[in-house]
Amino acid sequence: MDHEPVLITTIAVGLMAAFIGGFVAKRLGFPSAVNPGGRKQRLSNGRYPDLWCADGVVGEVKNQITADWGPGQIEDYIRQCDEDWPEFEWRGVLVQGEEEMAPNAERRLEESPYLDRIEIYSVREAKRGRIEVEQLLP
Repeated sequence: MDHEPVLITTIAVGLMAAFIGGFVAKRLGFPSAVNPGGRKQRLSNGRYPDLWCADGVVGEVKNQITADWGPGQIEDYIRQCDEDWPEFEWRGVLVQGEEEMAPNAERRLEESPYLDRIEIYSVREAKRGRIEVEQLLP
């Protein structure tokens, strides 16, 4: 069996994923590489956020942001990152695949002590395989 076509396809898929990932990460406001080295960053409280960059942005990915899914986690991540890396005022990014947040999510976020440091985005596949990024909050 000739393994060269399989290897070329694997490399092409990896490069495309890296390009799309970098493109989407920039649109989400990450100023530097997300999850450097391809590994999630372990926080000192033992938790692993889905997205993290060394320049003050931490994120979590959900199917849909609800009052119970997302806000508490991102608040915890911001608080912990502020303690672990105090040279930054950490910003939190919540990413979801749905077009809109659950109705109870916005009410929950309005109560957050980190409201001014949280952004929410919807990331979906659009026509012709394009990636659509829409900022939902603020």
